[in-house]
Amino acid sequence: GICFLVGESGSGKSALAKQLASSDYPRTVWLTPSSLDFETEMERDRALGLVHPFAQVLHRAPERCLMVFDGIEAYSDRALQNAAQLIKEFAGNPAPHVDIVLTAQFSGAERKMRQLAMLGIAREALEVTPVNRPPEQDVRDLLARFPNLRWVAIRPELRSILTNLKILDWFARRLTSHDGAGDPSLAQRGGKRVEV
Repeated sequence: GICFLVGESGSGKSALAKQLASSDYPRTVWLTPSSLDFETEMERDRALGLVHPFAQVLHRAPERCLMVFDGIEAYSDRALQNAAQLIKEFAGNPAPHVDIVLTAQFSGAERKMRQLAMLGIAREALEVTPVNRPPEQDVRDLLARFPNLRWVAIRPELRSILTNLKILDWFARRLTSHDGAGDPSLAQRGGKRVEV
């Protein structure tokens, strides 16, 4: 019931959680650092726009539900304590319709795992599933399938940076949303289009 996705920034942890949520779960609760940074459960529930207690709503949900704790390396101590309370609530009680995903960057994952263990989450429940950046060849193969992006695949100076999926997504969106996107002789500099 618990999956802990750990990887570099831009490796696709959040995107993987979103894909999992949309393909396998009719309901998803996406919790960010700010959504749990409250002193009391009542404050949290009010901020989330709930009339009934959060745990009660999830326990009584009629369908499968995924609870995502995204970017836990950025959770404050208070937010992490509230997250641990929710995890224990659903990992410790029979709620087979609620699964949990946590995401963290490698740099902060170990510290947050230790903190969660101190807050009563069994270490074995937090078995890490590493999410690695794709190999450069996979990115080149992907880009080669799109006529207006093929030229990017052959630029050696872009290959390693485009394995960061956030940058790849931004780059692809930016290129496809501007005139001349498929023309490698055009580039944007200081807001002006120039020939290169």
